[in-house]
Amino acid sequence: MPSRIALSLVGLTLACSAGRPNPSDPKVRQEVVAAMDHYTALIKLVASDSIAAMYTEDGELLEAGMAPLVGPKAIREFLAQFDGKVVVDSASTASDDVEVFGTTAYQWGSFSQVARVQDQPPAKFGGRYVARWRRTPEGQWKLTRLLMQPAPSAQ
Repeated sequence: MPSRIALSLVGLTLACSAGRPNPSDPKVRQEVVAAMDHYTALIKLVASDSIAAMYTEDGELLEAGMAPLVGPKAIREFLAQFDGKVVVDSASTASDDVEVFGTTAYQWGSFSQVARVQDQPPAKFGGRYVARWRRTPEGQWKLTRLLMQPAPSAQ
């Protein structure tokens, strides 16, 4: 009898996990890295509409010194103020780790950016980030929370 219960539990566990991304699957982790690479490419283009569309309806953008921006509309409104005023000369992210749990992924890494406001000299930015992603039923990874933590400026 106990072995039948154990087999039932194993069967139930396998049934519940069917169709879910495997945390150890490098292909799934690479999908998350590719989503961040796409996000970074949009930053370089200063594409506020497209950047905002990468967030879930309750997605949050968290940046130092600012109140959280919640939802694509708030994120789009914030980013739109830079359209046509800021030029991003370079933007890059490097993913240090990705952990996937079903349809949720956590990603840690670093970012760097060189940007300028119209005719001003370029400024360098960089630091660390942590992102929480959710896989949509259509298979797209969307941001539910992105925290950008700038590195302290060199003195």
